[in-house]
Amino acid sequence: EFPKYQALMSGMGRYDYDDMILWILHAFKTDEQFLLNYQERYLYVLVDEYQDTSGSQNELVQLLMSYWDSPNIFVVGDDDQSIFRFQGANVQNMEEYHNRYAHDLCRVMLTDNYRSTQSILDTARVLIDYNNERIHLPGLSKNLRAKNESHLPVAPEIKAYPSPFYEFAAITEEISQR
Repeated sequence: EFPKYQALMSGMGRYDYDDMILWILHAFKTDEQFLLNYQERYLYVLVDEYQDTSGSQNELVQLLMSYWDSPNIFVVGDDDQSIFRFQGANVQNMEEYHNRYAHDLCRVMLTDNYRSTQSILDTARVLIDYNNERIHLPGLSKNLRAKNESHLPVAPEIKAYPSPFYEFAAITEEISQR
């Protein structure tokens, strides 16, 4: 199926986001002066949502930073928020980044949460703790503290249903009783 997609896109003179990344990777690998131009142009790099970087995106960042012994790179990420696995995202990129730059790395852990109450954070943590694809780094805390002083009139509950149909029926029944 994918070769058909590529042929169709090529025939129409179209390309997608992944094509653009792959073209740049190819250009960086085959034209040293082209890569050096960009390495000298971009002395500081910020990567947000690093947990959602794919292998090719991560390789692009590494090529840009490879000129410097101690690059000026700032990454922000939370493996518990990784949602792009279907696009090749790999939270292990974060562990590899940590290991690669361990001697120069300054880590900042944000554990204060201003969006949610403590009961929501605690309930979410119970569910997220079942995730097997989490990074494990020294000193990494997954315990968020609510800085939001508001209180919910009802504590969150974890409910499980045998199917989406039963979930829909139960929610409908609960709403109709209010």
